[in-house]
Amino acid sequence: MRPDESVEDQYTDLRYYRRLKAAYAQAYTDLGIPPHRRARTYTGGWIIPETGYRPEHADLAASAQRLLEQCLTELAREALAATGTTRLCIAGGVGLNCSANGRLAQLPGVEELFVQPAAGDAGCAIGAALEVALRRGDLTLPGPAMTTAALGPAFTPGTARALLDDYGLPYRDHGDDLPTVAAGQIALGRTVGWFQGRMEAGPRALGRRSILADPRHTNTRDHINDRIKHREPWRPLAPVLLDEAAPDLIGTSTPHPFMIVARQATDTARKLIPAAVHTDGTLRPQTVTPDATDPYAALLASFAEQTGRPPALLNTSFNHEAEPIVCTPPRRRGDLRRRPARRPRHRTVPHPQELPVTDRPTLPVHGRYVEPGSGHHRQAKDRDPAMTSTTPSRPAAAERLRAEHGPALTLGDDCDLPDDLQVEIDPGAHLTLGNRVSIRRGSTIQVHRGATVAIGDDVAIGEHTFISAMAGIRIGTGAALSNMVDLHDHNHRPRTAEHVPTGQLVPWASGFEAAPIIIEPGAILANKVTVTAGVRIGANALVGANAMVSHSIAPDTVATGVPATPRRTFDGAPAPREDPRTLTIGFFGTSIMEHLEAVNAQMTTQANLPEIGSKVTVEAWAQRGWVHRLALSLRAAWPHIAFDVHNHGEGGATSRDIAGIVEADRATTGTDYDLVFLGCGINDVWRRFQGRTAEAVGLDEYTRHLNAMLDQLSGYTRRIVVVSETPFGPVEGPDTVTAMNQELARYNTAAHAAAAAHGALFLDVWAPFTAAARHLTGEPATLWSDGVHLTELGDTVLLQQTEQLLAEHRIVEKLLDYPLMERDAALTAYGPMFAQHRPSGS
Repeated sequence: MRPDESVEDQYTDLRYYRRLKAAYAQAYTDLGIPPHRRARTYTGGWIIPETGYRPEHADLAASAQRLLEQCLTELAREALAATGTTRLCIAGGVGLNCSANGRLAQLPGVEELFVQPAAGDAGCAIGAALEVALRRGDLTLPGPAMTTAALGPAFTPGTARALLDDYGLPYRDHGDDLPTVAAGQIALGRTVGWFQGRMEAGPRALGRRSILADPRHTNTRDHINDRIKHREPWRPLAPVLLDEAAPDLIGTSTPHPFMIVARQATDTARKLIPAAVHTDGTLRPQTVTPDATDPYAALLASFAEQTGRPPALLNTSFNHEAEPIVCTPPRRRGDLRRRPARRPRHRTVPHPQELPVTDRPTLPVHGRYVEPGSGHHRQAKDRDPAMTSTTPSRPAAAERLRAEHGPALTLGDDCDLPDDLQVEIDPGAHLTLGNRVSIRRGSTIQVHRGATVAIGDDVAIGEHTFISAMAGIRIGTGAALSNMVDLHDHNHRPRTAEHVPTGQLVPWASGFEAAPIIIEPGAILANKVTVTAGVRIGANALVGANAMVSHSIAPDTVATGVPATPRRTFDGAPAPREDPRTLTIGFFGTSIMEHLEAVNAQMTTQANLPEIGSKVTVEAWAQRGWVHRLALSLRAAWPHIAFDVHNHGEGGATSRDIAGIVEADRATTGTDYDLVFLGCGINDVWRRFQGRTAEAVGLDEYTRHLNAMLDQLSGYTRRIVVVSETPFGPVEGPDTVTAMNQELARYNTAAHAAAAAHGALFLDVWAPFTAAARHLTGEPATLWSDGVHLTELGDTVLLQQTEQLLAEHRIVEKLLDYPLMERDAALTAYGPMFAQHRPSGS
């Protein structure tokens, strides 16, 4: 101050501010801290919104912050002691310092802290109004508590519509569904501008003029800072959350309605809303009380419902850098239409703490404490800026992931992981990465609640690969996924009335269905391959670029196209196989399926066959009919698949008997079948013509039994084939056989109808069987051994028809896919497949 100037002159003369700024600059220079020069630079392929700040600036700011907190703490202790109160109130510009407020809130003796949301010069208007109201008698003390900062102007939806119409901008009015629709857009990764009700007083956006985004991804924070707000990447963004989530995320149920007090983030917050957690482990929350009339609260609740995550969003003010928060719809239009300056293509903007380091660390906000007058930075004036950088090194990706996910992540040794690898692990889920796993930049792994992703040793995953599991995904040792491969083990369920009874128009309303994806060791997926739910890709298989794998692929196979189709096989290298695929097949029927033959080992040993005319002892009976031959044929055609065959054929059984066999099998073994063949009726008819009427089964009873069996089997069988009965041969006189076949044809017709009603396939062997008998001139009996039971040739006719049906409908190929189930049912059904890849007890 010059002697010839009054205090008023200095405050009204801009020269005072210039001298003050110059004085501060000189003081900083004396400490070795260069003046701040703001600029933007692009270096090393990274976009760095270079502010001109140096480590010395960061250290100075940290020192000032620390001194401020010490001073405020002492003042608060004195005030509390002098008044005897436990309630502390803060106003004035320093009250906007969230970190300091957080320290004050933790002081012993402070039970309640109130910070004026419009603290600072802007709050003077509120104080002036209260003063006038008090003098006029319109206000008595103590007055009502301030619970909202929504004191500014509001605009009706009509005003917004008129403005949009004037500018010719497209829009859609969602009415009461707006919170649900907006939550859905945020869950899809989009950023939403939220303009509702009266504007907030003060500098904090509290859900009236806010930019909202998904807090689950740190790159969302980087995107907002760099591409929307155009500011330094270390700037924190705050979480807004419903009261119910506060204990889990901020460790207290105390309301924080004004986003003005910093709290220490809990482990849950660091894991579930990492974008809202600042570099020092704190966050500055806004808590919202659930209110059916508040769209802001409804938005948070809807986001939680659609994602299964806490009701929390990323919140920042609706404005650009160095501009006020939008107030009016025209101002909002300017923000929405503005586009950032064109910039080079770049990776995600890192936090300043995550930039490369050279010789010494510093923190951008909480750095080393510099004692006043210590001259600690005097040597900095002569240092080369390029050699005296900047910030501490970003922790290795493996260390970061371990810190973020704890026991939910099992991470092997010597993994090569990119800094921008995004890993999301929901509660109850687990991710296992084996040794020497290599993942390139831009990749994301999502493991939804309860699910498992297990990646074996020496697996290579290319750039921008996306892996998302609701049931489970396993990638075998030595497998390779090239760039932009997409593995999704789940789909949206159809929007049927059953799945969406309320007609809610959000993508997740119908729920999900899931089935595991298994990629066996040594398999290779080329660029831009998509793998859908329930698929198993065999060992050493090679899937060509741009393919869509919607059905399982055998080992040692080259597959290309959409859908991926096998083109050729090759002699694959040996590869370990975990949990080989097994198909369980059941047969329920008569002796046509059973076909017992006497067995003696000597009769099948070529080097020791018995002499012609000699006698041998029957050692056992064995099933040697078309069912046995089909099982052998399946094993030969799919040697990499295990077939668990259950032949419940029984000689002399009627439909009544077979229904009992089906029930007993379920009750005693509880077997779930992939494929069932069901055939009956021949003995139902034959018993009547034999005069065994008590054992005969009429057509109505037969139909009831057949439908009951189909009803029961449909509950635990993926595919059912109803097999017609073969016609009678010369078991009786010609007229009797004709009558028997006419009656049996009626039973086959009923079986066909029952199969159609239950969505089962019907295998009609009657026509090809009679055609074969007709063309075997002179040998009409060669298809039957006794007019009912079949010879080897008769069995072969059935075998050919069955194989033709299986090939025509690609039944085995489709059964090799794991069936889709509602996601919770899928976790229960497929969980055991992944148990060995999770820690015991998890």
